[in-house]
Amino acid sequence: MKTTIFLSLIGIFFAACEQTKSVEYYQNHPEEAKKRSLECRHKAIIS
Repeated sequence: MKTTIFLSLIGIFFAACEQTKSVEYYQNHPEEAKKRSLECRHKAIIS
């Protein structure tokens, strides 16, 4: 039961943090990467 809940939470986290741009884009725009990372953390805490 605990494993199922844990895997579900991981799935929700990755769905909320789905990348829409390439890794190279974020390497060239570190400020946007940081903003996106903070948004993902916020979404993960809420869900």
